[in-house]
Amino acid sequence: MSKSLKNNIIIDFILSGIQAFIITFLIFIMFFGFLHMFFYNVYVQYLNYYNNSPKAMMFSLMISFLIFIVSFYMLFIKKISKITDYINEICDNLKKVSSGSMDIHIPKRRKDEIGILAQEVNSMTLHLKEYLQKEKQWDTQKINMITNLSHDLKTPLTSIIGFIKLMTEEEYNEKNFKHYLNIVSAKSNDLKNSINQLFEFSKISNYDFKPKKSIISLNELAIQVLMGFIPELIQNNIEYKIVNVSSNVQILGDSYLLIRAFENIITNTIKYAADGRYIELVIGKSSEESYISFINHGEKIAEKDIENIINKYYRCEKTCNKTEGTGLGLAIVQKIMEIHNGSLYINSTNEKTEFKLIFYTNKTLSYMKR
Repeated sequence: MSKSLKNNIIIDFILSGIQAFIITFLIFIMFFGFLHMFFYNVYVQYLNYYNNSPKAMMFSLMISFLIFIVSFYMLFIKKISKITDYINEICDNLKKVSSGSMDIHIPKRRKDEIGILAQEVNSMTLHLKEYLQKEKQWDTQKINMITNLSHDLKTPLTSIIGFIKLMTEEEYNEKNFKHYLNIVSAKSNDLKNSINQLFEFSKISNYDFKPKKSIISLNELAIQVLMGFIPELIQNNIEYKIVNVSSNVQILGDSYLLIRAFENIITNTIKYAADGRYIELVIGKSSEESYISFINHGEKIAEKDIENIINKYYRCEKTCNKTEGTGLGLAIVQKIMEIHNGSLYINSTNEKTEFKLIFYTNKTLSYMKR
């Protein structure tokens, strides 16, 4: 139980007064005892003079009061110095923090507000250190983002400009003209999708963003999303299956955002793991969580890639040169799961790769790698 600083100072004040009184009393006892033992005649004369002279009595009282004040001052200052020294220690550590040094730790020596202050400074410094580390990571990601964004926007734009130039400078028959026009249209859609993903990520990353949550059936939502991909799955010769481990799995969520998350994972599977020719959706729940897993049997994702795959504009080395895109798909999924106080769990083996979205009942986590 924490004590009040004000109460501690009052207690120190009272204790200093009591101790000063005891010291004053002991000094007089020792003084008169010394006179009595070694200078008895002087002792008797002083007592007679003290009893018959009001001035002597007043003088003795003044000396006693002076001894008391000096003793009280020294004792109280010593007690207060512990507080001021502790405050100075906190200030010195704060100066280190302000100069950029985060490697500080202030021991908690008191149970009052100053001790709490020291504890809060330690906590603040720890969070600030973590924030600066994340900021450093963000700066690195920002550079990668600008580099990759420039490439991903430049590639389709260059193609569009090139084909338009060819179409305007040379004559083509209707068949070739439509072929080039289709290429321009496809590249324009790639450019549009890249810009839309960037806009969407920026939108949901905004602190002012407020999701529109309601009770949602994961089973129905999964079927709805997967049905929209059937033509594309058939075109890529990918089989699909929905496994309802639990029926009527309901969560509180934003249906629009969750649809975007599901679409991004399925799109990611079609784009990067089409060799697996199979995608499976598994939906279930327990007392602590509800979940939906997207499982494919394509090429294994390397361990180091799993660590970074949710980073903005990160793509696995083996697929970077084979596909185009902003690399924001899984970063958007991760952000959507943060909004829903859930986790994105990624696991990849030689047999299968699983993207599992977990919605916790009483727990708040954002990313988990097992």
